[in-house]
Formats: sequence, structure tokens, C-alpha cells
Amino acid sequence: MEKIIYIYDKNLKLIAQPFITEYEEFKKNPNKFFPNWEVTMYASLEKYNNPVLDKKVGEIREKTREELILIDNKLELLQDGEYVEDGEIIVVEAPKNLIKKVWNKEVHIWEEGATREELIEERKNKILKYSQLKKEKDELIASGFAIQEEIDSIEIQMKQYKNDIDELEIKIKGL
Repeated sequence: MEKIIYIYDKNLKLIAQPFITEYEEFKKNPNKFFPNWEVTMYASLEKYNNPVLDKKVGEIREKTREELILIDNKLELLQDGEYVEDGEIIVVEAPKNLIKKVWNKEVHIWEEGATREELIEERKNKILKYSQLKKEKDELIASGFAIQEEIDSIEIQMKQYKNDIDELEIKIKGL
């Protein structure tokens, strides 16, 4: 069964796609399949859109996403939270306290993208959840069967909701 082999010049430009029967046979005598073959050329059974020479093994391969960004300057491949500095891709984790995370590509920071109304709605939902936890805690204590671990667990959750509510209030006042 015939296969296509992809031949690249020394600049890694695809220059030919001859048919071969056996890759090992091609490697032994490339001129038989491609008369213009030169030792500076590369052959592959795969077609590469962005070939690069892997110097460790002396073969070509597809460039990685990082190579496309850093070598070819394809900054459109950067994801939110990433930017290039000093030849490296820097990753900035998004803060957990943002309701709608928006990446500012110019200054390389995460910003709040939620509107005032969305922040108010989120605060309301947190208050309702806090109230529900308080009610559960009170009912558990009133039952007379509560153990301290159960109460402590609910109190930890309540403290987190209280902190979240306070943070949202600050954000709302800042808008």
C-alpha cells in the first residue's frame, strides 16, 4: 500500500509529497523516490503545519504551543491569565473572590467583570445561604443531639459566607 511522505527543505518548507511503498526503503535510498533529494532535507510520514527541527533527535516535528508563542510570536494563542515576559510564558492564577473573571491583557491582571447588579445578586444569595446555615445550626443545637464537630463545621462555613458578604459589600460600594 502506498503512502505519502512529506519532504521538507533545510528551511523546513514543504517541497514535495511523493508516494512511497515502505518508509525504511525510502530512508535507504531517498533519491529513488525523490530524485532531487539532498542530505540537508528532512522527510516525515506526517505533514506539519509548523515544523521545527528537534535537535536532540535530528528530526522534524510540530512546534508546541509554547514554541509558537515564544518563537513565532503568536500571542493570540495565549490564554486568559498568560503573558510573555523575558522569553517566558508567565501564568497568573485568577483570584477566587472574583464573580466574573476578566483578564486585562494590557496590564496583566485579573479584574472583576460583574456588574453592580450581578454583585448585589451574588451578595443576596450569600446572605440567604448564611441565613440557612444559621437556621440549621440553631435547629441542630435545639435538637439536643448535636456534636461539637457538626456545630464547628457549620460555623466555619458561616464565617466564610460572612467574609464573602463583606467583600462583596466593599466591591459594591467601590462601583
